[in-house]
Amino acid sequence: MSRYETPSDRSGQHGDGAKAAGDAAAAAEVEAQRAVHVYGSGVRTTLRQNATAYGFSISITAAFGLVTSSHQQASFPLQSVLFAGGAVVAFLLVELVASRLFKRGGRTEPESVVMISGAVDALSVLASLGAASALSQLPGIASWPLTGFAVTLVYLLVGGLDVLVARRAARFRPAQ
Repeated sequence: MSRYETPSDRSGQHGDGAKAAGDAAAAAEVEAQRAVHVYGSGVRTTLRQNATAYGFSISITAAFGLVTSSHQQASFPLQSVLFAGGAVVAFLLVELVASRLFKRGGRTEPESVVMISGAVDALSVLASLGAASALSQLPGIASWPLTGFAVTLVYLLVGGLDVLVARRAARFRPAQ
């Protein structure tokens, strides 16, 4: 204690110190909550932007596994190329048809529609794997490009319905 300080002056400083510490703790808590919110927002953005690609990755990989397990052949590299070729042809075909039929520019969907659409992507995965399961059982080398083609075609066409279903579901979703 300095010679000009009284015991009551010192206790006031401790009170100010405790208040400052409390303010710092409150600010740290607010910052932590903000960080959690930003992180959650980042996860939602990642989900929105990757749901369709992730679903397609699951579908195409599982389809390749199905056709591989059905055909134990020696020239595996050739079948892999045929499988990928079938998938690419289907993708280009859907893109060509869609660009001709639906010339009006796409619109940005509301977040609720995008989130529901991402969840409905499971239908695309299931439908494309159903096609893959059937076509992978075909005998001979033709099953490789046909399975790749069918998985891609079905996934993209059912995927187009996802947004339609999501828009309707979002329209009837209760306000929160």
